[in-house]
Amino acid sequence: MFCPPRAMTGASLRHDAITVNVLAELHRQLKGHRCRPATADVAVRLPSGNVHRPDALVECSDRFDGTLAHEPAAII
Repeated sequence: MFCPPRAMTGASLRHDAITVNVLAELHRQLKGHRCRPATADVAVRLPSGNVHRPDALVECSDRFDGTLAHEPAAII
């Protein structure tokens, strides 16, 4: 399901708890795999060229340069 991104400043405690739970589960499920979870500190460039910082994402690139995801497999 695709929901367009919305700009936010800060998050409620409930939103933050959901984000932490999502990241913990992604970490658990991706352990030992090429892909890894990432936080909002990693940006994603959309096909439109806009850059967003999702709450969580799954990055599948072996590159560790910069702050931009190179191969995001999931954006949450």
